[in-house]
Amino acid sequence: MYIDDNKYNITAVGNAVNDNLKQLGHITLKFTGDEETSLPGTLFLEKKKIVPPHNGTIIKIIRN
Repeated sequence: MYIDDNKYNITAVGNAVNDNLKQLGHITLKFTGDEETSLPGTLFLEKKKIVPPHNGTIIKIIRN
């Protein structure tokens, strides 16, 4: 995942993330590095300094 030009590796994906993005248009991001999740609407990312979003920030999720 990218927040502007800052890359964050995805470590775990809750089982409702795709549905929530399609139906609700939002998900929760956790920067904890967890590799397993019991939170269905949460995308887990590597534990790394979080770059605060600002007006105009671009967030991209890219599948390899």
